[in-house]
Amino acid sequence: MIPRSPHDPGRIVVANDYQWIGDPRVVGFTVYVNGRRAGVAPLGEALSAQVDPGTHVVRVRLWWFLSPRVMVSVNPGETVRFSADRPRTLPWWRQLRGLVDPFHWLSLDRTGNT
Repeated sequence: MIPRSPHDPGRIVVANDYQWIGDPRVVGFTVYVNGRRAGVAPLGEALSAQVDPGTHVVRVRLWWFLSPRVMVSVNPGETVRFSADRPRTLPWWRQLRGLVDPFHWLSLDRTGNT
């Protein structure tokens, strides 16, 4: 195993797991790291953003819908993975929350790290 320097960058990877049957170009999640736009995760793909080791805040946006802010600590050389989607485990009447609170409607779940 290669020793890691405390200055090695880490990565945050956000996969777009949204299920969509329309035009895939309209459902790319915009990924924000520390309040800055890191890029877009196209439908069925992932965005990988290089970050310095330390604590970061990650959020995704789709149209006017946002996920809650998620704090993550990234170690040197570590890759932290997330899945971005709309909440699917809630009952249908709770999923209507997006109509009245679009700023916390998407989900951003940590799926692992390497």
